[in-house]
Amino acid sequence: MGHSVGDGMSACIAADYADQCRGLITISAQSMLEDLTVRGIQEAKQGFAQPGQLDRLAKYHGDKAQWLLDAWTETWCDPLFADWDLAEYLEHVYCPNLVLHGELDEYGSSVQAERFAELTQGPSALYILPGLHHMPHKENPEWAVNLIAEFLAPLK
Repeated sequence: MGHSVGDGMSACIAADYADQCRGLITISAQSMLEDLTVRGIQEAKQGFAQPGQLDRLAKYHGDKAQWLLDAWTETWCDPLFADWDLAEYLEHVYCPNLVLHGELDEYGSSVQAERFAELTQGPSALYILPGLHHMPHKENPEWAVNLIAEFLAPLK
């Protein structure tokens, strides 16, 4: 299970350890770079430049907050990263796949989620969550938890 960039990591693990993976859950995943992704990251960088905003990251990342912000924004906005794509990994994911994506995700369109569902080889359940953004599990936790529990139940 992963969220955002963590979904890419989860997908790579699911592909590399296909015989051991029982299920993959992605929330607001990116499978490729879109203009929307770059714009969203640039806007986030500007937002974090406002007084007190870096403290929001420091709450979770301590004194590494600025480094983390710079690594995220500089990598994803670098023209050398423009061709980044998870397709070759997704094609080697054979386990069942639950894909949750906020309809209004500011970092990626629903095409991102659709690619996770279409390119993986196992059965996929795709949910584009109306009115939700990049953090659907925080915006509507009950909905997310119920979908995840329903997905996991037969995988015991």
